[in-house]
Amino acid sequence: MLHDFLTSERNTILTVAKQKALESQGSRMTSEALEEGWGIFYDELIGLMERDQPFEFHAELGLHTADAEKKGKEYLRLGYTVSEVVHSYGIICQAITELATKLNFEITSREFRQLNLSLDTAIAEAVASFEKDRSKTVDSAEIKRLGY
Repeated sequence: MLHDFLTSERNTILTVAKQKALESQGSRMTSEALEEGWGIFYDELIGLMERDQPFEFHAELGLHTADAEKKGKEYLRLGYTVSEVVHSYGIICQAITELATKLNFEITSREFRQLNLSLDTAIAEAVASFEKDRSKTVDSAEIKRLGY
């Protein structure tokens, strides 16, 4: 089952994902909060796979929503683009599928759909938070500019 694979290969997958992120972002800044976010998101993903359910979109009390909001704010604080936010979540999927292929682990089509839905939802939540906070920042800067 996928959750067993994700659990046993956690450290390898996160290492590969972080390396891919560094390669794609070049010399971009990172932070402790962003680094911690990778593990938090990944552990939640494992839990969902174990319970055989994807992330719920806009879950009222879901841990994922709060984590996505934190990650979105942190990406904005560090000056990332929305494209880089989206790409960071896709990197997790790439790391999982590359390692599964390398180790000849078969991910069923049902598990892959569930993984994709979870990642799509995570991306949507992080981007929504990122854009909401960016809009506030832009509006505030525009108000100050107009005031002068």
